[in-house]
Amino acid sequence: MFKNLFRLETQRTRKEAFGFYLAYLGLCLVALFIIGPIVEPDGMTEARLMELVELMKETKQAPEELQAYIDHISFYSAVFSVMVTATLSLLIAWKKDIFKEPKILAVIIGSIVVGYFAGPIFGLVPIAWLTTQPQN
Repeated sequence: MFKNLFRLETQRTRKEAFGFYLAYLGLCLVALFIIGPIVEPDGMTEARLMELVELMKETKQAPEELQAYIDHISFYSAVFSVMVTATLSLLIAWKKDIFKEPKILAVIIGSIVVGYFAGPIFGLVPIAWLTTQPQN
């Protein structure tokens, strides 16, 4: 199920593609947990974030500063997801030499769009399907 995870040209069974999906989703989540605190949108400290959350609980409305922070986190997450889905899908198609097929191009574009709006959880699904395709 988890064999040859980094050999992108390998044709996988459905079970192996599911293992590929789980492994790469785990890698994405680990990367986000490592990169997230380094990026620190708006340079907000944890103490300030807690103050804003408490203020939101009291007023039942998100303060402007907290809303801007959430917007920045969402933007960085979307950029990360697009980078991952685009790179991974293009590498798989290139390694398998199936890049020029219209169906494959549609899947690559679809995975990037889905990755932007829904993150790696759903953006990696079409990529896992790509791994089941035979090499040319």
